[in-house]
Amino acid sequence: MVKRLTDQGRNWIPLKEVLLIDCAVELRNMQNRYFDADFEGNIEEAKFYKNKAKEYQKLVDNGVEHTVNF
Repeated sequence: MVKRLTDQGRNWIPLKEVLLIDCAVELRNMQNRYFDADFEGNIEEAKFYKNKAKEYQKLVDNGVEHTVNF
């Protein structure tokens, strides 16, 4: 069973004063940053954001909703 990422019920702006990160929000942010970097031709930056997106995708797939923001 694959969980689908939806926008419903989520605030898509992470709060800086909160020490938890919503994994779905960060996944969306990393994907958008990856797409932007790839479009602009920043290969190194695109690789970085693609790997971060993969990490957050694994967390979402495993049912982890929040992670710690250090």
